[in-house]
Amino acid sequence: MKIRELLTFILLLTITDLSGASLRFKHIEATDGLSDNKINTILKDRDGFVWIATVSGLNRYDGYNIKVYRNEPDDSTSISDNFIDDIVQAADGKLWISAGGRYVMYDPETDSFNNQPDKVLASYGIKGEPTKIVADSKGEWIYAKDEGLFRHTGDSTTKLEGIISGNREITGICPLNDSINTAIIDNHGTITIVNSAGKVTRHDDTIAATIKGAAHFWLFADREGLLWVYGIPGVWVLDTHSGGWIHPPECGSLTRTPEDGSILRCPTTFTRRQSAPSRRMTQAGHGSGLTMKALQSSIKAGMS
Repeated sequence: MKIRELLTFILLLTITDLSGASLRFKHIEATDGLSDNKINTILKDRDGFVWIATVSGLNRYDGYNIKVYRNEPDDSTSISDNFIDDIVQAADGKLWISAGGRYVMYDPETDSFNNQPDKVLASYGIKGEPTKIVADSKGEWIYAKDEGLFRHTGDSTTKLEGIISGNREITGICPLNDSINTAIIDNHGTITIVNSAGKVTRHDDTIAATIKGAAHFWLFADREGLLWVYGIPGVWVLDTHSGGWIHPPECGSLTRTPEDGSILRCPTTFTRRQSAPSRRMTQAGHGSGLTMKALQSSIKAGMS
């Protein structure tokens, strides 16, 4: 999930085993050296660095100090733009960073930026400008609006067919936690799930048939197999194990109760099919509610 407005953020510095010990937190903001308090996204890389994308520069935090990367007009190897809104670590360790609306590449070995990664993309067989890059443990998913969706692993790049058609655009790509499948959603709400071989295993138009229009959707997969779909039209949850919708599209957008705003309610009846006895989020009956605390806890559990 991306954080559009954040005055401060909390970094977990030390975690001991669950048997016992306390956690230590530290608050970091602009007065501590952060380039800006407005943060778009955060990534922890495989070397342990925490990368913080802000509206005014890229930050690297090592647990003690913050190094800020900003555009330097006289240095072609500095980052091309200071507005950073995405950070992705590729399988080879390099970072794909969206700066000013286009992806550039950061090389940790040289501590420098390649602001014209056209040759790198051309070596993958991609000529267009990527609008979305998502990585998993095996490689990258690269979407170029004018060309389509590509899967890059090692020295191999494959263009996936049958994912989108017409004037539709991909807005979300999300590897599932089974390490096999990946969910893809377009701007009409159609969800496609493909396996590691690039074969389509599910094509779901349920949301698309409900909203009947274009919108931007995002995806988030938690560790229990739930796929969260969210955007301006509403929030939906798909159980990727059973294939059933927990919060079905016919429910419409989850709304807060007028009393205190703490309860999310669905105006229609729906029932979750439990796939794990320990997960108590079944909703039944007309107007059943899901507390904001329960929703937030579920998302946090998936991110931990």
